[in-house]
Amino acid sequence: MKADFLRRFRFWVLLLHLLAGGYQLLHQRIYLVDSAEYSYAADNLMASGRLYSGDLDAPFRPELLTKRPPLYPALLGLMRRLSGSDWGMLALQVLLSLLNCELAFRLALRFRPQMRPWRWLLLLALTPAQALYAVVLMAEIPLQTALLGLLWAYAEWDRNGRTRWLWLGAGALIAAMLLKPVWYLFSLVWLLWAGAGALRRRRFAALPAAALPLLVMAGYIAWNGARTGYPHFSSIQNLSLMQYSAQNLLISLHGQETGTALADSIWFAAKRQPDFAAQERFLQQECTAVIRAHPLRYAALHLKGMANFFLDPGRFDLYTFFGWQRADAPQGLLAAFSQNGYAGIWAYLRQQQPAVLLLLMLILAANAAKLLLTALWAFQPIVPLTIRLFWLALMAYPALLTGPSGASRFLVPTGLLMIAAAAMAGLPRQKA
Repeated sequence: MKADFLRRFRFWVLLLHLLAGGYQLLHQRIYLVDSAEYSYAADNLMASGRLYSGDLDAPFRPELLTKRPPLYPALLGLMRRLSGSDWGMLALQVLLSLLNCELAFRLALRFRPQMRPWRWLLLLALTPAQALYAVVLMAEIPLQTALLGLLWAYAEWDRNGRTRWLWLGAGALIAAMLLKPVWYLFSLVWLLWAGAGALRRRRFAALPAAALPLLVMAGYIAWNGARTGYPHFSSIQNLSLMQYSAQNLLISLHGQETGTALADSIWFAAKRQPDFAAQERFLQQECTAVIRAHPLRYAALHLKGMANFFLDPGRFDLYTFFGWQRADAPQGLLAAFSQNGYAGIWAYLRQQQPAVLLLLMLILAANAAKLLLTALWAFQPIVPLTIRLFWLALMAYPALLTGPSGASRFLVPTGLLMIAAAAMAGLPRQKA
């Protein structure tokens, strides 16, 4: 790979981020809906050491004690103190995003030195969420850094067997868990994967590194249990089970009005329980019962959500960032999909302005290309099998866990892993 291309690559990546950052400086749309909870958690953590993602002057909501894990609020609170505003955090996220692009590019370059660089830049240019989420107050880009660090550490461990890389991988996974709770179950995957590798190499001193994320998970669950009376990692689990899995299933079975009413009845019945622990157990029990009553219908909904995870062009991201949302058209792609499936998505897209529709279709085509090229890469011996399988596990895990709520935002943390895989795919093998 020529050095002049590396310079051009860095220039175009920097330009994409400067354009997004400059637009934000002019229009000041740095907050999404979830940003408020991160902001409250940061303020409360810095002021009193209390992890609570709500307004302490408002009525107390126990689920906000555990909804957001501590790492992003801690980073946000620290950057606010250092810079005096939220723009310090956004500057850090832009730097992390630039670092992530470099790491992912170099990771691909390690395994395929004659990689076609134009594919990298084209796919990145048609992945606007990478630059957009660097300049909004959300945890996606720091999580992306943690996951790239996890993959890089595992690849080094697989290559040279040095135990320090396994410890670094464990640290990266712990960071991912404490940034986004969906990643806490990956500690089980890490235990099996890294543990098996340590046993195969007879590096028994490395086994604690394989077990460390699981121990942190258990400790965090116990801590939350002591604070709330209900041992769990995050209250967002049952909220997602209710709002996405059970509600979307009920809507698909009974239509929008009846399905929403049935979901609301479960929610209000849960809130009538005597305490937080009883509420959470009731919610989990009732939502699980709805899913178990219609397993095939839910499986189809889950699989469609996984497809959406990879293909969603990010209508919400673009509309929010550029302020395109109209007051008379509040519905988004996820709502259209819940009501009418892919026909609803197509009907919704046809209502958009021609330029917006063209942009969404280009991004959709790029997402489909990334998915197909990644599937091709998965069966090519470009990357050693153990690393390739771990790489695939990192990409598939969030799609499997998010299920019916699959959307563009959830792909951002692993999006560069897909671009790197897609850029390597379909190339001739190196000459010996």
